Amino acid sequence: MQYRTNKDELFQALATWNRYLKKKIHLSACGGTALTLIYLKESKRGVI
Repeated sequence: MQYRTNKDELFQALATWNRYLKKKIHLSACGGTALTLIYLKESKRGVI
């Protein structure tokens, strides 16, 4: 089981979810996820 996720994997997961959404939504990243997205750290848990 993978316990670390990087920025590229987060964006890949979002792209996958985007295929199933019928409307545009606005997302905000907080805490560790926000730090991962600006390359300051890896997340502590893998993407489900």
